[in-house]
Amino acid sequence: MMACSLFTGDFLSKPMNDIELNSYITTLKMPTSEGRCFSDAVDEIVQLLYTSSSLSIQEIYKGGSLKKGTGLKNRSDVDLVVFLNGVDSISDLQRNMSSFKDQIKSALSCSDKPYCNRQFEKTTKFSVQVTLRPKSCCNITVKVDILPSLDIVRKKGGLPGVYREMQGHDPVLRRYYSAALTKQQAEFIKHQPPGAKDLIILAKHWGKDVLPRTSNKWYPTSYFYEVLSVHVYEKAAGSNFDVRRGFKTILYLLRNPHNLDVNWDYSLGINVEKPPRVMDPANPFNNLYNSVTAWDEVRSAAKKDYTCPLLKHVAPYV
Repeated sequence: MMACSLFTGDFLSKPMNDIELNSYITTLKMPTSEGRCFSDAVDEIVQLLYTSSSLSIQEIYKGGSLKKGTGLKNRSDVDLVVFLNGVDSISDLQRNMSSFKDQIKSALSCSDKPYCNRQFEKTTKFSVQVTLRPKSCCNITVKVDILPSLDIVRKKGGLPGVYREMQGHDPVLRRYYSAALTKQQAEFIKHQPPGAKDLIILAKHWGKDVLPRTSNKWYPTSYFYEVLSVHVYEKAAGSNFDVRRGFKTILYLLRNPHNLDVNWDYSLGINVEKPPRVMDPANPFNNLYNSVTAWDEVRSAAKKDYTCPLLKHVAPYV
């Protein structure tokens, strides 16, 4: 039998009963008071963008784990999708992306007495990334991705029209649709039942706090764990869901990631990628599996933790 991972601490090294495990999951969740601090910090950024930006803004949508109800204690991630007026197409968005990001950065430097300290992290191809630290909640860190976009779902009259248009574009241009589908991603997770969300919390905790990390490699994102957790929860449908068995199933799948096959019914006859795949339920052209380069590390940790005391006497949903 494999030894338990040295990085698991108390989480996996104790054979907790169901009450103890549920209590542990509760300690991982964001308390209501922290949620208010997060919301206030994000609202400040939203107001700055509306009042100080030279951009013509139609709407700012707040996504991320805060919106979904899957935030971990002391930290959370937020996606602010800035839907812009006057952007006619995704190609138009692509051409003007650099200018849009520059205008966002300029707006964020305007406040004289901010509610929270702000630190620019970097500018990516699609976003401006900033870290917020509310002054009234010193232990909290809010990581914010601000993504310029256009409301292509409304423009095309719904998702079928968007998907049909995406089919006609190359993979590079398709990536510019992702921010516009943030709302659909968030709503998919937000409306999951409590059992699925408890599994999400546990899986994200393992992925973010337990799994040892190597620099210069890409690890599964929070959204990856959310989608995989929902897949496992649905796999156990019809039974009295056991979050412990659900978590063991996640490790079971991650022991052999090249066999992952998570797909959804998009009802449009779209030919999605073949396995290995963890498809985005909001985007049939986004295989979350492909964004990970640290599969060797993930596989190794999953194999070790699969046999730990917490999971010793349960079987996966397979």
